[in-house]
Amino acid sequence: MQRLPLYCNDLIGEHIKALSEYEARAWESLKERLRKEYLRQDIKQRYYSRAYLSQYKQSASKEDLRTYCIQFRAISSRLIKKHELDEYTVYLWFLEELPEKHQAKIVRQAGIKTSVPSTFKLNEALDAVERIYEEEESLSMLREYISSTEDIQDMIDQQREETAVIKKTVSTILLRS
Repeated sequence: MQRLPLYCNDLIGEHIKALSEYEARAWESLKERLRKEYLRQDIKQRYYSRAYLSQYKQSASKEDLRTYCIQFRAISSRLIKKHELDEYTVYLWFLEELPEKHQAKIVRQAGIKTSVPSTFKLNEALDAVERIYEEEESLSMLREYISSTEDIQDMIDQQREETAVIKKTVSTILLRS
């Protein structure tokens, strides 16, 4: 604790030394006071806040569900640990912002009973989203494969046509000679 001012610029170091919490060697109190004083400048503190999660869930793109889920889980788990949000509220926030086509799947796969709040488990819902994402990726890859197979078949058909034209041309040339 005594070395903390040495890690700061001179002005902030002197400010820390002048605080009653520093003089009393009350580390937890000093930490809390500094967090409050420097909240606006501390991006990490603002990132892991209820206000940020509320804004993020509304404005984040849901096109990349995996990234959305990773960030939502990181922020919400800290808020739950700090008792700033309960798991039930976080679960509802998470579910309400997802595309409707996924909501029913998530509820079903996560074993959620909408009339029983104790079944609202965020991690199970996030895991269900991961499974849905993997399903969609597999289907997308299958569609691409089918599409590329059709393209290959078109190439084969075109090559057959060209071969037929070449054979006809060769036959015509041989008949004329």
